[in-house]
Amino acid sequence: VGPQPEAPPGGGGYYTPPPLDVAVPPTSVPVAVPLRNMLSLDCNRIGWLAAPSADQVSDYVYRREVKHTGHVIDDLGNQVGVICDITPHQVDPAEGLPLSGKATFGKYVTDGNSEETLGCVEINAGKFCNATGVAMTVALRVKLTKKLQSEGCLFYAGDGWCNHFSIKHHRGETRFEACPGNEGKWNSRVEVAAKMDLPVGKVLSIVAVLQETGEMELWVDGQRAATGPGLKNVNGFEISQRHECFVGRWMRPDQSAPTHASLFTLDIFDGAMSEKDVMAHHSCTANNFMYKPRYQTPPVVNFA
Repeated sequence: VGPQPEAPPGGGGYYTPPPLDVAVPPTSVPVAVPLRNMLSLDCNRIGWLAAPSADQVSDYVYRREVKHTGHVIDDLGNQVGVICDITPHQVDPAEGLPLSGKATFGKYVTDGNSEETLGCVEINAGKFCNATGVAMTVALRVKLTKKLQSEGCLFYAGDGWCNHFSIKHHRGETRFEACPGNEGKWNSRVEVAAKMDLPVGKVLSIVAVLQETGEMELWVDGQRAATGPGLKNVNGFEISQRHECFVGRWMRPDQSAPTHASLFTLDIFDGAMSEKDVMAHHSCTANNFMYKPRYQTPPVVNFA
């Protein structure tokens, strides 16, 4: 590893890898929807920390060290997501931000006593994941690098089991899972699921819609993959505050498998997306690029 970048005088600041040697079109086109967009995260807007920070965090069953290596930035320059345990590198716009693989170094020991390595993006749930009512929509663009294994989680928001809203792969099913805030327990969960493996190697549009009534829908590439009554079947269900949110891991690291995917965009809407808007999200998901970025030696940061 060659000489590493230094933080700007006065502390703080981001490390910007050298520009690509070709022009690259954007990975997506903004989608106009008649809903309040609580969060718009795009992995073309990343600030890598010149001096990564380490925090000791409590994750249910043990404490571990997490390295914060950067932020995902919104179009106004605000930090909307913390990048955890992913090595700073020039992100290929055609490949997205990797959540597992060689670029990640977060170590987790599962409850089956196996060690797993992954990275994730942590979102401020209190700011971005609490809608004005029950209805909420999570719209992702991701590319799978290989088949998701059971317990691979693309998105989680909640307060433990309470109020949780997740998109995951479990035992051959792609699931949208939810739990009420009142009496929110493991056995209170509901889901809509499709017996399917998400396709590998293409950018996918994945949209989970929770209606105000509690009904749930899961869409993949503009197709309704699963739908059902969901929380509507839970008598007197309520949704209260969500306090945690992750892209690329489940709430419990000891029950998280590496998510074999790269993240492109994440949008969280206050309300239920219409079928028309789901189709618009899919139609604006790019899979073909006029130019493919080329690297000689992608820069990295030496954490030793």
